[in-house]
Amino acid sequence: AAADLSEVLGKKEHVARYQSAAQEIQTGIMTHLWDEVSGTFIKQIDNSSGSVVRDTTLDVSSVYGVFSFGVLPVLDLRLTRAWEATTRRLSQGIAIGGIARYEGDNYFRVDPNAAGNPWVITTLWYAEYLIARARVEADFDRVREIFNWVARYAPRSGVLPEQFNSQTGEALSAMPLAWSHAAYVSAVIAYLDRREKLGLCIDCNPVP
Repeated sequence: AAADLSEVLGKKEHVARYQSAAQEIQTGIMTHLWDEVSGTFIKQIDNSSGSVVRDTTLDVSSVYGVFSFGVLPVLDLRLTRAWEATTRRLSQGIAIGGIARYEGDNYFRVDPNAAGNPWVITTLWYAEYLIARARVEADFDRVREIFNWVARYAPRSGVLPEQFNSQTGEALSAMPLAWSHAAYVSAVIAYLDRREKLGLCIDCNPVP
């Protein structure tokens, strides 16, 4: 983005600098944070003690960051593997559906056997990924299921909470949470834009 802005502003000497920095970051991520064995991106590395310590806690924000910032193309097999592993493990034991934040998350935890409570934003992050890789009408089926999931468990007032009880769907923690609402709006806009780009009917499958 910085390189693009530099191009627009005519700062040619900055374009290559920022492009080089972006490439360096991408290389660093794929060299140090991609775990080929598990097919996931690790949460972080820490070498402040003089030795490298890898935090392998599975965190949905790890794969979402790689997707959202375009570190890898949306159809890259590594990104596909990471999303599949992340959504599978972070949805375990969640009776109502949805995706937890990270393994071992005890914030408002209600069931020790569940991966955690599903958050509105994390589940919509997955919808964004599915939207970006959609090519035909059927690819949007799961996306609409996620939109309906959010609407189904939202309180009657329509405001969205931070997270839902993994077993009952009860709203938990902060409510209304602007971030949850923003994530929903952002995902719906991405959905409409993607359908338009693919030449698919915009009003054929309205979202709630």
